[in-house]
This record gives sequence, C-alpha cells and structure tokens, in this order.
Amino acid sequence: MPIHFIYMAIVFVGGIAYTIYAITKNKKDKANFLENHPNAAKIFYSSKTSITSEVLNIYTINGTKPVMFTEKMKPGFYAIPGEVTLNVSFTYTRPGIMYKSVSETIGPIDIEVDVKANREYILTYDRKKEEFIFTEKKN
Repeated sequence: MPIHFIYMAIVFVGGIAYTIYAITKNKKDKANFLENHPNAAKIFYSSKTSITSEVLNIYTINGTKPVMFTEKMKPGFYAIPGEVTLNVSFTYTRPGIMYKSVSETIGPIDIEVDVKANREYILTYDRKKEEFIFTEKKN
C-alpha cells in the first residue's frame, strides 16, 4: 500500500479527533459559563457570504475570549450583564476588476455596550453610517 494513503488516513483520523475534541470542549465551556452566570445575555451577530461577503469578528469581551454558541443556525456569544467592552472588526469583500477581490476592514476596535440580564441582542455593522449597531432583539 502506497505511503501517501497512510498519510491521508492519519490526517483524516486526526482531523476527526480534533473536531470531536473541539466540539466537546466548546460544550463544556458553555455549560461552565452558564452555570457561573445563569443570567447571561445572548448577543447574536451575522455574516453574509455570496458574491460579496460581510464578516463581523468578535475577538474579546472585557478582555477575555468569548463563549460562542449557535442557535437556529445563527451565531452568537454570551455576555455578563453590565457595561461590556467588545473588541470587534468588520470586513467587507467584493469582486474586483484588476484583482480577484477587494476587501475593506474596519477595526479591530473596542465598543462599549450596556447589557441587561437574560436579554437577547443583535450586533451588526452599518456600512452607510460606518458604525457598529447594537440593538435588543425583538421576539
């Protein structure tokens, strides 16, 4: 049996093992966070990809790594109630004429938001106003 098949099998099995580890660790992180902060708020954000793409990145919340989740195919993260500092960036990519694509990146910058307990919020970026928008989600 050729050696490259063995290498491919090792990479495949390693990839599956890492994926299982990452999913398990994320579940434990969420469970621990919610156990310690049962009144945490949920902040949803969106990224769009088609011919153009809009990607909102969340780097830190109050200087720490965010605890991420997905609910109904929408990504989000948890925040402890109170004044919260989010370190975020926004990247807009469109097809170019002379280049394959052209990207514009805003940030990373810190934005301060007020989060209330057990509420849901939406974080977006308005390209026309050139500002991040933080609003409470209407159920």
